[in-house]
Amino acid sequence: MPTYDYGCTSCENIFEVVHSFRDKPEIKCTKCGNVCKKQISSCSFSIRSGDSISSMSTVEMKQDLSENYGIESVNPISGTFKDFYQGVKKDGAKVKEQMKQGEENNQKKAALKTKEFNAKSHNRISEITEKRDKANYQKRAIKI
Repeated sequence: MPTYDYGCTSCENIFEVVHSFRDKPEIKCTKCGNVCKKQISSCSFSIRSGDSISSMSTVEMKQDLSENYGIESVNPISGTFKDFYQGVKKDGAKVKEQMKQGEENNQKKAALKTKEFNAKSHNRISEITEKRDKANYQKRAIKI
């Protein structure tokens, strides 16, 4: 669990408290008993060598998947998120290729839909123009 620095606003006492980052405890000063605020302090970090997954947090893994592989949300069916992440890193080139193919397929489908829409629109415009021209011709036609 992480260590946080808390500081009292009245007596300026600063001390450390260990609790989960999800906890939102009401910490009281050890000297005067007033409610303290969490202080901004330096954070510890680990320097990764290569792709050392063991030192990465889930947030870092999700960020890496989003930035490098375009994977926004993950719901592993079996195993842990870490196992999923390791699989993606192992087969990263395949994932990127599949995503690229998916994008290309989507672009082809969109282009085909646009082409079909344009063809339908052109046909419809032609029909309307023909009807209008026919009506105009009948108006101008001299009847004997």
